[in-house]
Amino acid sequence: MADKAVIPAQKLLYTISVYTEDTIMTDHTQKNKQFVVTGEELQKMFASKITFVAEPGLRWAVQDGKRKTCLLEIPRQKTPRHIGYLEKGQKEHLLELYMPAMAFRFDVVTDNNLQESICNLQGWCFSGQLKESTNLYEIPLPNFSRSGLCTGTANKKHSGTLRETVEQIVFDSWFNNHIDLCGKKKLRFLDFYRQCKGRVRLNHCNLIGKGRDILSPRRH
Repeated sequence: MADKAVIPAQKLLYTISVYTEDTIMTDHTQKNKQFVVTGEELQKMFASKITFVAEPGLRWAVQDGKRKTCLLEIPRQKTPRHIGYLEKGQKEHLLELYMPAMAFRFDVVTDNNLQESICNLQGWCFSGQLKESTNLYEIPLPNFSRSGLCTGTANKKHSGTLRETVEQIVFDSWFNNHIDLCGKKKLRFLDFYRQCKGRVRLNHCNLIGKGRDILSPRRH
């Protein structure tokens, strides 16, 4: 009988747990963060010669045919977001706004040409890290109503990372005054911006849910 192979000490990178409904990957390189992964993603991981790395901030992803639903967490950043706002009469305003942490749930759909697009985008803002007990607030930007964002009828092409695409959809287009009542006082966006002095404060925003409402893919 051949001697057993001696395996040198190695660093544990990932573990995969298969449950009756979900497959969970634990990333030990990121403080044991956990992600729901699909069978297709696992196949790519084992077929590839590169190490699979779940996208930072992706809390879960559920595949259903050509449609994948995702929840993406974007932490608060130290630099302001640049906002383009078209006031009634098409007067342009270029503004800087410090935003809190945000989470976005959306669908990634694949067409017959294997082109991916993002649609059905919803968003929330909050303080700290996203947990089940976290309070979720309406994002105080024009074109948001509760958690929904009006982006028109066309799907938005997905290129780069999911975070890059979502941020392009939300921040790289001009907002208009079609839906622009923001915060608890339902102020017009420019009035809300002046009230908060360029920095969103959650005590001025509408409370619309809890983290538990979005952290489980079974609730979407």
